[in-house]
Amino acid sequence: MLRQENLSSFWRAGATIHYWRSGNRYAPTVVLSHGATLDHSEWQHNIAPLEEHFNVVRWDLRGHGKSRESAFSIDEALEDLRELLDLLEQRSVFLLGHSMGGNLHQRFAQRYPQRVTAMICLGCTWNYQHLSFSERSLIRSITVESASVVTSPTGAVMRQLDKEAIIAIMLETLKFLDEQPDYRFNKPLLLMYGDQDRTGNIRKAMQRWHQHESQSELIVIPNASHAANIDNPSFFNREVLRFLSQYTVLHP
Repeated sequence: MLRQENLSSFWRAGATIHYWRSGNRYAPTVVLSHGATLDHSEWQHNIAPLEEHFNVVRWDLRGHGKSRESAFSIDEALEDLRELLDLLEQRSVFLLGHSMGGNLHQRFAQRYPQRVTAMICLGCTWNYQHLSFSERSLIRSITVESASVVTSPTGAVMRQLDKEAIIAIMLETLKFLDEQPDYRFNKPLLLMYGDQDRTGNIRKAMQRWHQHESQSELIVIPNASHAANIDNPSFFNREVLRFLSQYTVLHP
C-alpha cells in the first residue's frame, strides 16, 4: 500500500520552502526538482511508480509554486536543497531534475558530491560545457523569449507568475553556465530528452555531455518535447525505474 503524501515546509533565507513526501520512508530517497516557472505538480504522472519502491520527495523551489515569497536565486536554492536533505536526515540521495531542476542538481553535485548517489537529468543543458558565441546568443534569446510563451500543459502553472518574475527566473538560470572542461560527475548519470525538443542547445549539449561522462547513459524519449515526463510518462517512468534499479534494491 502506498503511503499518503504529506506536505511540510521549512523557513530559510527569507522564504518558506514547501515540500511533499510520499512512498516508503525506509527506502532510498529520490528528490524531484521541477523546471523553471513550474512547480512540484509537473511530476504528477511520474510519482506513482516511484512511490512503490522509494521515499519520494518533491519540492517547490524558491520563487515557484507555494515557495514564491522570495525570488529565485541559484545560490539560495542550492542551500535550500542541502537544508532539505539535512531535515530529512538523508546523507546521499538520487536526484531527478527537469530542465532548470537538472541544472540545479549539477551544481549541487559539484558542491556536495558526497550527498548524491546518482543523477537523472531530463531536457537539461550541460552546465560545464564550452559554448560558442552563437550558442550563448541562442540560449539567451530563447531564455528571454520563453517568458512570453505559455503553453499547455504547463501553462496553468506559469500563469501563477507575472512576466517580470518569469524573465527574472529565466535570466538567473543563465548563471548555471560555467565552462569547466575538466570537471566530471563520475557517478551514474542518466540523460534524457524528447525527440521533438528544440529548446536551446539541449539536444547537442546532452550528446556532448554523454561523451564526456563515462558512467552516463543517453536516452531519447519518443513522441515528446521539452516536458517529456508529461508528454510520454509511461516511457519516461519505465526508463527511470530501470536506471535506478541498477544502483539500489527496489523495495516492494
